[in-house]
Amino acid sequence: MGVTNNIKMGVTNKINTISDVNACDKYIKDNDLRRKYGNRSDSLWYEEGCYVKWASCLMMFDEVKSPSCKVVDLGVGSSPICHIIADQGFDVIGVDLNTVNHPYQSLAVMVLKDAMEFLHDYKDESVDIFLDTCSVTHFNFTNDKNYGWESVFKAVKRILKPGGYFLVSSDIRFDKNTRGTGPAGEFICPEEIVKTAEDCGLTITSEVEYNKENTVKMYKNEYYGLLGVATFCFRKKVRILDYHPAKPSELSPEKTSKEPPEETLVEPPFDTSAYQFNYLKTMKISSLPNVSEIMKTSSLPNVSFNYQKHYGIKERQELCKDLEHLCSEDATILEEIIDEYVYLLKDKRIEEMKEFVKKELSEEI
Repeated sequence: MGVTNNIKMGVTNKINTISDVNACDKYIKDNDLRRKYGNRSDSLWYEEGCYVKWASCLMMFDEVKSPSCKVVDLGVGSSPICHIIADQGFDVIGVDLNTVNHPYQSLAVMVLKDAMEFLHDYKDESVDIFLDTCSVTHFNFTNDKNYGWESVFKAVKRILKPGGYFLVSSDIRFDKNTRGTGPAGEFICPEEIVKTAEDCGLTITSEVEYNKENTVKMYKNEYYGLLGVATFCFRKKVRILDYHPAKPSELSPEKTSKEPPEETLVEPPFDTSAYQFNYLKTMKISSLPNVSEIMKTSSLPNVSFNYQKHYGIKERQELCKDLEHLCSEDATILEEIIDEYVYLLKDKRIEEMKEFVKKELSEEI
């Protein structure tokens, strides 16, 4: 999957503004979507409440898609996006409780079924991307609570592959004072949607903009009240602890001809001066200049890792830099690396790190 955490996509993780509407309209025109996936009687392509959700979802998809990814659109309705994505060569399933008669054809598989029943029966960790363009919020609600979001988030989290995405573009309530005479639970605030997703184990890919200035406001009628549109990109964590490299038989001969025994390397987890010092010290290389100065500047305590000797310092430094780059792009990868690091520590090391963290935090204050 594409790495997108902390990369702020234009319409993502925010309450949509007038400028977002303009960006969506431009995206539709640039890709000639109204002509390709509409007809003369199809007015939805010109209604902000529809085309903004469709375009924003497609724009998010463009950022996170990867070759051969499997996509499921929950509650297709009149939305054309499952066909648009299928026409790009992706494996797409569109789910809806009612028969959908779109004025175009694609290789998208249309499933006539209740979305929750579909999710209940679907295989674990088998989908790369889920889509919702304002269907989930209508699934299950009462006068004061929305149960549909929680049920869907739990199911989506189970079915998504690690690193998979749930792209949402939905009507939202700005606050409790903007409700109409209808059930308050049908439309909820964006803060509630994000909290529910996180409580169910998904993460939001960047900080959400809850600013309500210059946002799109839609007063439908007295029943629904004043609504807005918000877009979210949720992600299932990448489980680094569950990652296993290829077996020796799957590697090239030159990489498996030598299998040196494991030994202990003392080093911190990142590319620091202490890293270089401890690596060279363990490898019995005495050519390191200014060893005493390096030790003075290194504040991070040492840590023991299992290590295979054929990985040289160059490869390890390159891996450090690559991981640093990925961590800056994707907060969930950083979180998983920290989790793995901490769970590998022995009790004594835990105490040392607790003292280190305590000292650093006290200096910040």
